Amino acid sequence: MSILRDIRLQFSSGNVVTQLIIVNVAVFLAVNLVRLALFFSGYNRAEIDAAFYGFINDWLAMPLSVGRFVQQPWTLLTHFFLHADFFHIFWNMIMLFVFGRIFQEFTGNSKILSIYFYAALAGALLTFVAYLFIPTLYKIS
Repeated sequence: MSILRDIRLQFSSGNVVTQLIIVNVAVFLAVNLVRLALFFSGYNRAEIDAAFYGFINDWLAMPLSVGRFVQQPWTLLTHFFLHADFFHIFWNMIMLFVFGRIFQEFTGNSKILSIYFYAALAGALLTFVAYLFIPTLYKIS
């Protein structure tokens, strides 16, 4: 259990970059543990993926239509904790670790969280605006 103790210690006394990495990885693991539990319940992979990604896309991912976004404003906050697969979260967390430490040196520990949220909101806004002007963009990704 020393790994859990180390994670708790890092989360409670570590810097904000480490805390953000822990939260992102915890959400990723929780989401994928649900998916794994469905798999061991006897569902086939196609059924799991359809139901699972349907739920994620319907309730947690940021919708690209104005009508759905107005009905689900919380997705503006939940979308940046979602990662598609292992490599997605792996490289995002590597980049967060590397560039987060650099930003932390320049801005201090207290401003990292607001920079993280503003960057996530700016990314969401840019994606939303890009989709309004290039609706076929969604079909490409």
